[in-house]
Amino acid sequence: MADATTIPIPERRRFETLDSLRFFAFLRVFFLHVGLASFPLIHQFTRGGENGVSFFFTLSGFLISYLLFQEKLSTGKVDLGAFMLRRVLRIWPLYFLMAGVAYATPWFLSTTGFYHAQSGYDPDWRFTFFFLENYRLIIENNHPNVAPLWVMWSLCVEEHYYILWGLLFTFVSVRKLPIVLSVMTILPYAFRYYYRLHGWDWIDLPTNLDYFAFGGLTAYLYIRYTDKIEAFAEKIPKALVVGFLTCTVAFVYLEWRVLQNGYISICRPTILSIVFSLVLLVLVPKKSKIKLSEKNPLSWLGTISYGLYLIHTVSNSFVKSIFIKNGVMLNVPINATIYIMTTLTVVILLSAASYYLFETRFLNLKKRFKKG
Repeated sequence: MADATTIPIPERRRFETLDSLRFFAFLRVFFLHVGLASFPLIHQFTRGGENGVSFFFTLSGFLISYLLFQEKLSTGKVDLGAFMLRRVLRIWPLYFLMAGVAYATPWFLSTTGFYHAQSGYDPDWRFTFFFLENYRLIIENNHPNVAPLWVMWSLCVEEHYYILWGLLFTFVSVRKLPIVLSVMTILPYAFRYYYRLHGWDWIDLPTNLDYFAFGGLTAYLYIRYTDKIEAFAEKIPKALVVGFLTCTVAFVYLEWRVLQNGYISICRPTILSIVFSLVLLVLVPKKSKIKLSEKNPLSWLGTISYGLYLIHTVSNSFVKSIFIKNGVMLNVPINATIYIMTTLTVVILLSAASYYLFETRFLNLKKRFKKG
C-alpha cells in the first residue's frame, strides 16, 4: 500500500551538473595521493584532500535517496532485490577487477623490478572480498601495501550504506523517513567520540553516516518543496550563486586548518555535509543559474569518475615507478609538473577505456531491473 502522504510524485530527473562535481571531488583526492609532499605548495594544496570522499558520500546520499523516494512515491514500495542488483552491477565489476590487480601487484613488481615502497600490511582476500577492507585498516592501524586497496575503504562504506538505505526505504514509510534521517545526522557523534578515544580511524558507515543522511534530507527537501526551490533558484542573481560557489571552493581547500584540530574535528563531517548539501540545493534545480550539460567535458569526466577513483593510485604508482627507474628526480619543479600532468592523463585514458570497454557492459544490464 502506498504511503499516505501529500507529497507529489516527482518527475524523475538526471542531474547533469552534478557529474562535473564528481570530477572536482576526484581531483581533490587525486592531489592527496599524488605523492609529492616534498613541495610545500603541493603539500598545502593536498591537505584535507579526504573531503573529496566526503563530497562523494553526500552526493551519493542525495542521488540514491532521490531515486528511492521517487520509486516509493510512484509505486508505494521499493523493490529491494532490484535495487541491490543495480548497485552490484555498478560497483562490483570494477571493484573486483581492481582487487585482482592489487593482488597481482607483488608478482608484477618482482618480475619487472619497478620501485615499490612496500610499507603497510599484506592484504587478506577475505576482507577485500566481503567489503570489509575498511575494518582491516582500523584493526591494523595502517594501510595495505598494494594499490588500490587503500582507497577501497570508501567503497566498503558505500556498500554498507546501500544495504542500510535499501532496508530503510523498504520498511519505513515516507512520512517517517525524514525523522529517521534526522536522527542519523546525530548518531555519528557518539561513534566518532568513541573511536577517537581508542585511536581508531573514522572510515566506516557509523562514523560517516551524517554525510549520507544530510544527502538524503536534501533529496527529501527537493522532492517535497520542488516548486518553492525552483522559484527561489530562479530569483537568485547569478553573481550571488557564483560568489557562494567561490566561497565554498575556498572553504573546501582551507577548512582543514580549523576543523581537523582537537575535538572540533568530531563536528567536521556535519559541517561539510551541510555545506555540500547547500551546494546541491543551489545546483540541482532546473532553473539554477549554473548549469552544465552532458556534452560538457567536465560532465564527461564525472561520468568516468568511478574509474578515476579506483584506478588513480595504481596509475600514479606505475608512472612514478617509471620516472624513478629512469632517474627522473621528482623534487625538481619541472619534473614534478610533468609527473602530475602525466599521471592525470594516464588515469583519464585508462578510466575512459574501463568505462566504455568494461563497465558499460554491466551498466546496460541495469535496465532489466526497473528504475535506477
